[in-house]
Amino acid sequence: MGKLLVLIAALTAWVPKHDSQRRPACPSVYVQTQTGWRFAGDILQNALAPRIDTLELGSASGALTIELRDVKGEKTFLDSIELDLDGVTVQPVECGRACRRDERFEVIGDARMFRFTWREPSARRVTLRVSGYVPRHITSIL
Repeated sequence: MGKLLVLIAALTAWVPKHDSQRRPACPSVYVQTQTGWRFAGDILQNALAPRIDTLELGSASGALTIELRDVKGEKTFLDSIELDLDGVTVQPVECGRACRRDERFEVIGDARMFRFTWREPSARRVTLRVSGYVPRHITSIL
């Protein structure tokens, strides 16, 4: 497959400082901006069973690329990922098993990350919506 040209999103939302030592078990969300990768928050915090969680990302202009990263050695079982762009649900360009909620989980762990890109028009309100869970008793089995 050819390389995917990714336009960089211009986010206007405030991005909090990353502090991996004080956060509960969950994947970290990073957003690609014009100046590099920025920590946007955590998702699926304390999700011991499958559930849907959201993270407000602010606004975007152009394509948007997001990484879900394991930074603390946990396992995240990702069922689906999508964006809500001003009330319209949009799937990423490629998402493998994470394209729909079907309990066929993609596993993020062992310092792995998954990158997702959306090629959509600008949106004033961007919300990341993720379905999955992070069981506390699994740390490095897979």
